[in-house]
Amino acid sequence: MYVVSYIAFSVPALVAGLAVERFGLEPTAVVYGALDVALVVIAIVAGLVRARRQSAGVPDGASASPPQPVSR
Repeated sequence: MYVVSYIAFSVPALVAGLAVERFGLEPTAVVYGALDVALVVIAIVAGLVRARRQSAGVPDGASASPPQPVSR
């Protein structure tokens, strides 16, 4: 788990460091912040969907609707 967390924090920082040289500090910080906020929103929505499914009794990985019959 240590390696995963190290990569998760170091790779975006290295990419941002390279982007600063090409685009400047302010645009890089704005894009980095926007991506950070977008990832937080995605994580919140995923957590809410998972919590709603668990409270409804739907197991993880299962569809909320029953399978439909196939007509031939």
